[in-house]
Amino acid sequence: MIGHIFTEAILCTAEVADTGGLFVCAGLRAASDPNPITVLSSDRKALEAAFRSIGLWDMASVRMAWIINTSDLTRLAISPALVSEAHAKGLTVSAESFTLPFCDDGELQGLRQVLGGMPAK
Repeated sequence: MIGHIFTEAILCTAEVADTGGLFVCAGLRAASDPNPITVLSSDRKALEAAFRSIGLWDMASVRMAWIINTSDLTRLAISPALVSEAHAKGLTVSAESFTLPFCDDGELQGLRQVLGGMPAK
């Protein structure tokens, strides 16, 4: 389940048990939720695990949105699979695109920083 995959940076204040390279954190989910929480060492590893959890997929079909802040949805990044749906809803979509900007350590640059280098439409 994608909602249960986190990076170590997100849970830096939680007590996390190292189980041989895979970090599992207990106590951060509802008692009725049978799904374990998985904590991985980088954004890249967390996204790869999330994509693997949905079964067979190809990048062209992944429907993903990356937002800066849920209270301000004026600018966000969407995957190519969502472009036609965004157009159908009357949203303006920039012709510019970018690959996920992972640093050498596997962390993503902030979306605000990435979009800051692109013209607003």
